[in-house]
Amino acid sequence: MAMERPAFTFTLSGQDPQTFHVVRFTGVEGLSKLYEFEITLLTDRVDLDLETALHAEAVFTIKRPGSGDVTWKGILRQFKLASTVGGRAFHKAVLVPRAWLLTQAQHNRIFLNQDLVQNLRESLKDGGLAQGIDFDLRISGSYPRREYVCQYNETLFNFISRWSERNGLYFYFDQAGPAGRFVLTDSLEVHEPHPGGGSLTYGDVSGLDGPVAGRGVKHFQCEMTRLPHEVLVKDYNYRTPSLDIQATAQVSEEGVGRVYVHGGHMRSLHQAAFLAGVRAQSLGCRSRMFFGESNAPTVQPGYLAHLEKHPREDFNRGYLVVESRHEGAQESWLTAGLGVEGLGDRLFYRNAFAAIPSDVQYRSEIKTPRPHLHGTLLAHVDAEGSGKYAELDEEGRYKVIMPFDVSGRADGRASTWIRMVQPYGGPGHGMHFPLHKGAEVAVIHQEGDPDRPVIMGALHNPEAPSMVTSDNQTQSVITTAGGNRIHMEDKEGSERILLYSQTNGNFIRIGAPNDPPNLGGTGDQTQADRAAGQAIGNTVETMATKGIAITTPQWFSLKAAIANTIILGENSSTTMGLYSTNYIGPCVKVAIGPTKDIKSADVTKFTSWVKHLCVTSSHTGTTHTATLADCTQDYGTYNLTAGETNIRYADLEITALKSVRVYPQDTLYINVGRRVVLTYQEEGTELKQSYLNMNVTSPSVTHAIDDLNQTGATLNQAFGETSLSGASLEMDFANVDLTFGDGTITAASKVVVAGTFDVT
Repeated sequence: MAMERPAFTFTLSGQDPQTFHVVRFTGVEGLSKLYEFEITLLTDRVDLDLETALHAEAVFTIKRPGSGDVTWKGILRQFKLASTVGGRAFHKAVLVPRAWLLTQAQHNRIFLNQDLVQNLRESLKDGGLAQGIDFDLRISGSYPRREYVCQYNETLFNFISRWSERNGLYFYFDQAGPAGRFVLTDSLEVHEPHPGGGSLTYGDVSGLDGPVAGRGVKHFQCEMTRLPHEVLVKDYNYRTPSLDIQATAQVSEEGVGRVYVHGGHMRSLHQAAFLAGVRAQSLGCRSRMFFGESNAPTVQPGYLAHLEKHPREDFNRGYLVVESRHEGAQESWLTAGLGVEGLGDRLFYRNAFAAIPSDVQYRSEIKTPRPHLHGTLLAHVDAEGSGKYAELDEEGRYKVIMPFDVSGRADGRASTWIRMVQPYGGPGHGMHFPLHKGAEVAVIHQEGDPDRPVIMGALHNPEAPSMVTSDNQTQSVITTAGGNRIHMEDKEGSERILLYSQTNGNFIRIGAPNDPPNLGGTGDQTQADRAAGQAIGNTVETMATKGIAITTPQWFSLKAAIANTIILGENSSTTMGLYSTNYIGPCVKVAIGPTKDIKSADVTKFTSWVKHLCVTSSHTGTTHTATLADCTQDYGTYNLTAGETNIRYADLEITALKSVRVYPQDTLYINVGRRVVLTYQEEGTELKQSYLNMNVTSPSVTHAIDDLNQTGATLNQAFGETSLSGASLEMDFANVDLTFGDGTITAASKVVVAGTFDVT
């Protein structure tokens, strides 16, 4: 059906332009809003295919003879058969822009190392929009590249809106092309008057009752709103932990109060200043709003309009339209089929609009909610390599593959570097057990922000079983990927700590000797486990399959509470530093194997903190024993046992608190390479037993005795069978008695005896 010169028309692609007649309509549009027109239609096509109509391109037009028509192009969000009357069908169509398709696509994905414009362009294209036809980017600002941006359970439209609001971007629609083009901008400089005319004339109410579509304005109002004084934004960036990231921006000089916003993932002072300014503009652009009614369909958001002939001269100026609500009707006799009454017989169009001064920068309200990731996500550690070794960056961070990521990116390309929570840390100290590729991890998000992931820790699963199960639930276990282990057993009576290295099967155990049959805790003893050693009685017979090396750059301390036994086997050597001291306690046993040397580079001291230290010797067969013991109290013995033993020192000191006594069972040999010096301090030294042989190999020996008993009065020394020989022998005494059983004093050249001397 057709109507002669209709004021409003509606067409669908693939249908005759005369198929539909517009009965009435309402429409809403605004900056950063998707326009929507609900249109009631009448057609004589009662058999119209509803699905075909729903997927067709639609155009709604307000006719303006001589002034240029105003159109809204798009698609149908909904198409409904309302009723049929007298061979005619009433339909309701909801017209929206093609950008509405962005609301139908919900994604979970990650943008890596892209700036804001790149992310928005990619999202618009992903929603099926073509740049230059369906959307246009008129952006003058530059925006920093962000290493990680996450869209989580969020529609494309919400993602675009959220990031646009945060950074001061907004959009409107340009109907000049073949489709309603989505225009995204950040500057007031892009706004122009509507192609259909940008002038509006203020007039009385009665003056607007004539034309259906004109350029008149009535009920023009100005609304002022009190504002806060300033905006403060603040955030923390772990990459610059000492930098206080905050900035303020003034909203109104006369304003009172501060709007404090924390968070927002600001990474620098520059970003903070920028975002504070955006929020201040978002508040400030609404301080002075203008509202009016008109019959001019060119009053559309995103376009400039200039008001004329208002009684207030300061109102006659340019404005940026930010919102419009349209309403119109024709042929009221048709409304009976819709069950709607009271429209009257008149044909009309009107709109109500909101505007701001054209020299004020518009910013969208920050109202699109940011997705909040509460709780944890389960991800997997990712890396470029095979996973044999952990792969971290210079800050100890990891890359992961998020569970929602369907991009197929792998080998370290699915995320940015992410920090991991550690139980202990600080400047120059902390702990970190590196994770390998494929490890399952729990990820949380700082302040619930999808763009700020943090690894909480690793989780076990059947492919990576726990090191502690019901089989070893009394143990605390650390096992590395290389097989190094620290096991702590808390079972009563078996408490121990085991330190194990995979290389050579070496281990050190502290505590109870009953090692588990398997150091790995799997129940199957491996060859390395068997070679690592067994517990026999109260000692460990084999400590390692090949050897143990302990190296320290400074000192090494080994202490046994009761007894310390060191057994040096065949071809063993103990080398001590420039100054080494051996303190012999109450019960220390040193057993030296066949023909071993103990060497000291400088001085070796054997010190016993007992009053009298006795050195005795004995032999059984080929075994010779030298025993050091306390002569006054039985603290045990100190045995040096060997088939044949050479003990060599640069200097050797044997010190006791009061005296040193030597009791050879048979013969005591003292072989001196150069000289013998005997210094007597307190009670003196007794040389007993049947035979004393002092063999001096040096060319000359001086035996000087000043005061053997501290008084200098008498030296009374008895010898059994004594031989004193040398190239030159001098004996100098204050008062000396020498008594020999059978004695011989022999000198190659001379014997000098000074002082009073009696020989018996």
